[in-house]
Amino acid sequence: MNVVDLRRIVGPWRAAFPDLRFDMHTDGDHAASHATLTGTHGGHLEWAACVRSIRVEHMFFFRFDRERIVEVWELLDRPALQRQIGAD
Repeated sequence: MNVVDLRRIVGPWRAAFPDLRFDMHTDGDHAASHATLTGTHGGHLEWAACVRSIRVEHMFFFRFDRERIVEVWELLDRPALQRQIGAD
């Protein structure tokens, strides 16, 4: 996985939540990214659009080998997101 692949992961989230922000922290060959998803869901991803505002914590963890991402882990409070957009 490289930066282009990373854009494929993040792109749909950014489309669904245009005001998405990330904080990135690195240590050696590992990086952790924290995002707070906020805004109104626009109908992207797997859920229908809604008019509710959401706020959900989201984490990505990466392991690099030189400049390539070789592993990605994702942690999302999916039940909270579904509850807030009315998809539960």
